[in-house]
Amino acid sequence: MCISCRADPPELEWAAVSGKGRVKTWTIMRDAFLPGFAQEVPYVVADIELVEQPGLRIVARLADVAEDELALGLPVEVGFDDVAGGISIPRFTPVQP
Repeated sequence: MCISCRADPPELEWAAVSGKGRVKTWTIMRDAFLPGFAQEVPYVVADIELVEQPGLRIVARLADVAEDELALGLPVEVGFDDVAGGISIPRFTPVQP
């Protein structure tokens, strides 16, 4: 069920987006949740609101930003990390406004 319009089942469709957004909130991971991430800490995970639609959000890693540069509304854009054969995950980085 869609929580906005109450459609059941929701009518969803794929749509292209720009990959640009703004940071809504973030957390800094200082402990490895899984052993495979032990060499990655500390790293930032952010809630990014995409520019195409208010409330359209994605949670992903935020890279190439120092802790003292983190800010609400920080403009970011997506890139992708190829992690295994045919598997890519989104990673956001800051952009100049």
